[in-house]
Amino acid sequence: MMESPVSTRKRPPTRSPIEMQQDILMAANKNETLKKQRVVQQDIKSMLTKTSYPTEPSPPTVRELFYSEGITEQDDNFEDLLHFPEAIKDIDKSLLADTVSTIASKVADSFRQAPVQNLLRNMISEIVNDSLEKFVSPLKEEVNCLKIELARVTNCLNNKIQMRTDELEQYSRKNCIRINGIEEQNKEDVEKKSLDVLQIVCPNVVSSDIENCHRVGKPERGPRQIILRFNSYKSKRKIFSDMKQHKNLPENVYINEDLTKYRSYIYSLTRKAYKSKSISQCWTRDGKVFVRLNPVSEDELGKVKRILTPLDIPGYAPSEEEIIKYCGESMTPAPE
Repeated sequence: MMESPVSTRKRPPTRSPIEMQQDILMAANKNETLKKQRVVQQDIKSMLTKTSYPTEPSPPTVRELFYSEGITEQDDNFEDLLHFPEAIKDIDKSLLADTVSTIASKVADSFRQAPVQNLLRNMISEIVNDSLEKFVSPLKEEVNCLKIELARVTNCLNNKIQMRTDELEQYSRKNCIRINGIEEQNKEDVEKKSLDVLQIVCPNVVSSDIENCHRVGKPERGPRQIILRFNSYKSKRKIFSDMKQHKNLPENVYINEDLTKYRSYIYSLTRKAYKSKSISQCWTRDGKVFVRLNPVSEDELGKVKRILTPLDIPGYAPSEEEIIKYCGESMTPAPE
């Protein structure tokens, strides 16, 4: 007799009555929830079916139109009539293409006409000009500013170059003096005449102190100036030092330093200011022009000022050209 095989299937664990009661309650609650959800869904569905929304009527078909006119399949050419709208569509497409081609041709012809071309040309020109004006206008302003700045810098550099050149030229004249007012004669001894005048103010000066002597300039109403170059700067300075003590020169005879053209112009302006009593005194020393200001207060009593440009002269009314030339930049003398 054969033995029955032993079952290997695991038995479920034994559950207590309390656990089984809990499972029954959970299943009952779940069924109740599902019933409520079905009721709600049925209510929503019934509401939607009861509510009617207006809809647009669909257009009738070709067959329905024929039926409404009493045309049925029993009539001849019924099938041809059904395909008639498609034939009309093809005709419409062909007519539309021809119409567009005709319009394009006429537009092209109108653009080729002279008035239209001129109008287009003018419109394009205005657009381009407006665009260029917006672009060029700021550039013009910038260029004008650069021109003004360039003129200012150029004027400044020119003034500095002129001042430096004038300083160098004046330095080359440091041993020279000029004598005005000595009578001029044919075949005269200019050195002897000059020495006679110089010995009035400086008795110790001798012929050997003079390196060169001659008249300069063109003959005019009066005698020409005499320019003298001394062998040393010391001999020249001695003349002017002794002139302060001996002021008994012949009438209309003057001894001055040999100045450059620009400094002679400045010195002539200071002498005019002295004659008009705008200043109390003017003189030169080593090619530099000085004035003594009229005292406005006790602090300015005897105040001395060096004159570099016409604008520095008290009481002088400069010309417009002088204002443009000398204003805006300091005319600081170049170092000697």
